Amino acid sequence: EPPDVAMITCIMTYWYLGAKEVVDLVRQVFPRTRIVLGGGYASLCYEHACRVIGADLVVGNSGIGRFYEFIEEVCLYPLRLKPDPRDLTGLPYPCFDLYESPRFIPIMTSVGCPYRCSYCATPYRQPRTTRREGPDVVEEIKHWHNSGVNRFVLYDDSFLFRRDRYAKPLLRGIGEAGLGVSFYNPN
Repeated sequence: EPPDVAMITCIMTYWYLGAKEVVDLVRQVFPRTRIVLGGGYASLCYEHACRVIGADLVVGNSGIGRFYEFIEEVCLYPLRLKPDPRDLTGLPYPCFDLYESPRFIPIMTSVGCPYRCSYCATPYRQPRTTRREGPDVVEEIKHWHNSGVNRFVLYDDSFLFRRDRYAKPLLRGIGEAGLGVSFYNPN
């Protein structure tokens, strides 16, 4: 069956031609499928994405409400859960359990950055810094660890900012849980 909606993301602005190619491919294979584009490119270059990509909906920084409306209109089904992406504690865990045996789990511990470096896109993509509470992060790690995962990637643009108030207590909580897990922090 053709999907009702295809959701495409494009993280980096310079990958937009790849997003365009995927949109064109979806249009060719599933001409009636509605297409949504989101991600970093859609947030940073919203007008360009609307003009160039050819998606039915482009979701930028503040477009989550319109996205929910769009899904309800296309699918003719009211969404029971409409999480606010700025409320990291209220977001459900991603569906990594759909993978047979994931080698690692990425964990989002915060979005945004308190600094406004001239060369960085983070302040444009995430104007506010929002952190998850340390105990909530530990609970998610426990959840995935109980599913057999021992390796985690911590995504956090400002993990060490005010480290005594956030990173150190979080890492202490993970250590006290005694899980024997390993971490990679690419930021």
